[in-house]
Amino acid sequence: MKILEVDAAIASACAVLFSELAFSGYLDVDTSTRIQQHRIKPAAQHAEQAVSQHLHGVVEYGPWHSAAELWTESTDGRAANTHAQLNELYATRSVGAVDISIGKKVVNWGVGFGFRPLDVIAQQRRNQLIATEQSGRGQLSLETFSATTAWTLIAADTDNNNSPSLSLKTYGLRGSTDWHHLLHYSVAEGMGLGLGVSGVTGDHFSWQASYRYQQRDPRQTQQPVHRALIGGTASWGNGLSLMTEFWYDGASASHTQWQHAWAEHAELSGGPPAALFSGQNLHRRNILLRLAYRRGPVETALENSIMPADGGQIISLTSRYHSPRQTLTLALRHFSGKPQSLSRRLPLTASASLQWKVYF
Repeated sequence: MKILEVDAAIASACAVLFSELAFSGYLDVDTSTRIQQHRIKPAAQHAEQAVSQHLHGVVEYGPWHSAAELWTESTDGRAANTHAQLNELYATRSVGAVDISIGKKVVNWGVGFGFRPLDVIAQQRRNQLIATEQSGRGQLSLETFSATTAWTLIAADTDNNNSPSLSLKTYGLRGSTDWHHLLHYSVAEGMGLGLGVSGVTGDHFSWQASYRYQQRDPRQTQQPVHRALIGGTASWGNGLSLMTEFWYDGASASHTQWQHAWAEHAELSGGPPAALFSGQNLHRRNILLRLAYRRGPVETALENSIMPADGGQIISLTSRYHSPRQTLTLALRHFSGKPQSLSRRLPLTASASLQWKVYF
């Protein structure tokens, strides 16, 4: 009888233990082809094919959350390389009305589709042909929220410039308009202020705008940096939508900097210094036009990223089927524009990707 009681107690303890354990994730297979053209000999082209498999898992247990991925990739039939990465590992506890979180965590802020000026902790690259998983930053955060407001204070070990930072972000809903306020201090960038707003007008139009000022840019001029975005989306009941966004990124290289870099480095080292490619955007001024059509589980989108400074264009076509169990994505991209534009002078001229993602 005692043995049965012990077994029942163990079974009960195990049931309680595993009731707090949750596991989810996905497996994806991605094949891509990139066509590269020699900058000095335009007739010389090379098509590079890459194949990768990703296993991404999320484990939650009580206050703990973790996300990791394991992937293999091979290029042009060569032996595959295997990689592993821990993207998130943090714990969250509630103390009264305040949620306290500590650990490695992905934090994305701001409004905007092609660019988010208020994304200061771990800026997500919004211009990828097919999005990849982000790796979080070490942080300690305090957050409190209600139905219409939220306050978040985050101390991060590194921000977008790999520098310790302290950020305060507030959110408020007034009528049908969302307001985002940001106060950000970074050892590398100094003090910064930001404001974001988004809303809906009528039944068929939504809009967003944001602005951030930072005291200095540590990578280039050490002068104050301004980032701003404004855009809107018109949508119709038949599944068709048209988005237009304009943004300015003062942390990216200017047209003059690119011209000087090509003149000084092109013949000596084969191209401009890598520092000019480290920004979120290739140019400071950008325009995005996005025409999308959704019918049932399939969405097809045609995007044109325009760089007015030199007439460059990056044209992308994406078609995605999504269901609760799987996603299938076909994406094509072509680098176009005027002959002397940056997008035409890059080695990469076109790329295509096919991704199949299965959820579990």
